[in-house]
Amino acid sequence: FCFFLPWVTVSCSGHAVATVSGQDLAGGLEISALGSTERIEGEPALYLILLTGVVALIFALISVRAGKPAAIVQILAGVAGGVLLFLTWSNMQSQVRQFNFDISLQYGFLGSVFAVVGILVGAFITMGETPARKTYDSAYDPAFGDTESSWDDW
Repeated sequence: FCFFLPWVTVSCSGHAVATVSGQDLAGGLEISALGSTERIEGEPALYLILLTGVVALIFALISVRAGKPAAIVQILAGVAGGVLLFLTWSNMQSQVRQFNFDISLQYGFLGSVFAVVGILVGAFITMGETPARKTYDSAYDPAFGDTESSWDDW
């Protein structure tokens, strides 16, 4: 999961100060820079991003058989994950700018965004699928109570 990969790099005057993952942001971390160490408290609510990804994955597998009801849950999880990612990014930018630091996205965060997009695309594809229609041979018609097998069964 992209949650455990590097999400952002924080830099000061072009020098990288810290590279943090989603787990670091959720659980808290210590950053050492310019001879001092700062403890940054975690935001446990960020674990909801991981949870929405797991829920969406489970319901993506279920939607193969369950169809639209599972796809609806998948859409809800994908939207929730996307909103949480957006709020996280906005919050990180505002906090880092207070201290005149720069922030750049890393592949873990971008992978999380692409995963949310993939979840939503897959769910909408599932929503648009129509159930397969059963076909039968014209030699008999089950609608009229015919129970004989068709010639194709021989």
